[in-house]
Amino acid sequence: MAGVSYTTAQRERTVGDLTQDFDQSCLGIHLRYNGEQGLNLQTEYYQGEILGVDSQGWYGQVEYTANPQGLKPFYRYDVFDDGRAGHQTYWRHTWGVALDAVQNECFTLQAKRYDDLKGGTFTNYSLPYQYSYGDK
Repeated sequence: MAGVSYTTAQRERTVGDLTQDFDQSCLGIHLRYNGEQGLNLQTEYYQGEILGVDSQGWYGQVEYTANPQGLKPFYRYDVFDDGRAGHQTYWRHTWGVALDAVQNECFTLQAKRYDDLKGGTFTNYSLPYQYSYGDK
């Protein structure tokens, strides 16, 4: 599968007494391969404007789906360059497992290891819930 995505948003960021409005727009292209034995690969490249600066990035993801309604372990690697002068490229590793509990609903347990852009790292754990409208 191949696809194109576009997102746009208006964002507001407040730091102290200063509030700034930003337009955000990104165009991406993605590829996905669903293997016959349940091993799936996905990648995306995107670029656009985020928080008022030209930005770009990509990710690659591998997941295993033995049963479409079962547990799906996955690993994802992200790279993001926010375009700010003197700023290094940000990266993130994500490990997790997703469960399609019932039709149109998914729970994911994940751990994300981030680059803190200061020479160190930090980890974030989350349990997102997703509901999809329409037939799956």
